[in-house]
Amino acid sequence: MNLKEQFKRIGGTINEVDYSTMKLKSNIDQKWDSTDTMMDDMRQWIGASVAASGPDMGKELASALKLMMNFAEGESKTAGR
Repeated sequence: MNLKEQFKRIGGTINEVDYSTMKLKSNIDQKWDSTDTMMDDMRQWIGASVAASGPDMGKELASALKLMMNFAEGESKTAGR
């Protein structure tokens, strides 16, 4: 039994997406183990971005996150088919 099979046997889940081919700047799948961790990281990142770049950055980030929310909602509908 290989390591992957052993991990699945004890109840672990493995993400089958190959992030190494996606050209991501960070490996968020490994960093964020829960949505709570993601939200905490994003709050800190948004706060730091606004502190460094000013209030207009906050507006730009809010707009970008709204677009991402719409994308995520569309993905969840597509996956549910």
